[in-house]
Amino acid sequence: MIAVGLQGHGRTPDVDRPLTVEKFAADVVELLDRLGVERADVFGWRMGAAVALRLGTGHADRVGRLVLASVSFADAGLRPGLLDGIQDLRPEHLYGSAPPTPRCRSAPGGSPR
Repeated sequence: MIAVGLQGHGRTPDVDRPLTVEKFAADVVELLDRLGVERADVFGWRMGAAVALRLGTGHADRVGRLVLASVSFADAGLRPGLLDGIQDLRPEHLYGSAPPTPRCRSAPGGSPR
């Protein structure tokens, strides 16, 4: 089993590039290449499911079984207004939205704020 930490999430450092589902899927393909994995069964949850779906549709030869949980594959599956303003969302907008956790504090650049 390989648990993938997508760039800009969890304990990964920030990067200066767009963080898109397409780029995340390409990152997974690169990871599989580096690990010498020709084909993998893939499970994705929430945004990871969107990445897994893109992986399955864009790189079907690399995916055996595909399991998706809690994902919308079309805008019609999203609640109205869910994405309003998301393009303007910045990390500082999230400060104070939830109590800091030990995991947040241990992430690169993490802060106890």
